[in-house]
Amino acid sequence: MEVNGVPIVEPSAGSASGSVTLAEDFDTFLTLLTTQLENQDPLSPLDTTEFTNQLTSFAQVEQAINTNNKLDRLIDLQGITDLTTGVGYIGMIAEATGDKLILEDGAGRIGYEIQQDAAKTVITIVDQFGVPVLSTSGNTSPGRHIFDWNGVDDVGNELQDGVYSVLVSAFDAEDELLDSSTTTFGKVTGVESVDGEVTLVMGPLSVDLSEVHSVQAPDSGDDESDDS
Repeated sequence: MEVNGVPIVEPSAGSASGSVTLAEDFDTFLTLLTTQLENQDPLSPLDTTEFTNQLTSFAQVEQAINTNNKLDRLIDLQGITDLTTGVGYIGMIAEATGDKLILEDGAGRIGYEIQQDAAKTVITIVDQFGVPVLSTSGNTSPGRHIFDWNGVDDVGNELQDGVYSVLVSAFDAEDELLDSSTTTFGKVTGVESVDGEVTLVMGPLSVDLSEVHSVQAPDSGDDESDDS
């Protein structure tokens, strides 16, 4: 931007650094404006249109900076609120979107949902090396279901505690795959905030707070459990 050939640095919108730049540029602009007004030819006064446009531009940028600062503060406050909410979950059992099963003390639980009646439903549990350790039938009716696992594989071996992967496959009468989804259960042992994103620590797993479906007391049980 120029005023009668004199370059003016365009202010940049940012946070604190943007405000400083804006103030410095505005001071420079006013100094140049005053100097030019003092030395203008009375018979040929300067056109004020460009001055007005620049004043408007500075005002708009300043307003944008103030708006951004307020939005940043709102985001920070939301992060604090989410972190406080997450702390309240410590010691509780959380259910969150995911395909992991936490086996602890020989017991693990997942949730799954199928969208319509299925001819068959197969639940497959896979260990950390990608090897299937259990394949069993699941509920075929539409809706949400719970599968509780006792940590025993297909041949009766008791497997070590840890994190396993789960695949739920529902098929129709033509053996076509139906839509399904899974959730993971775990006891919340901590809360983390990284780059403004709050996550719940469930033993060896971390899940986004936004992915949590429900939270319940450890001894509340779940009457919806219909698989084993």
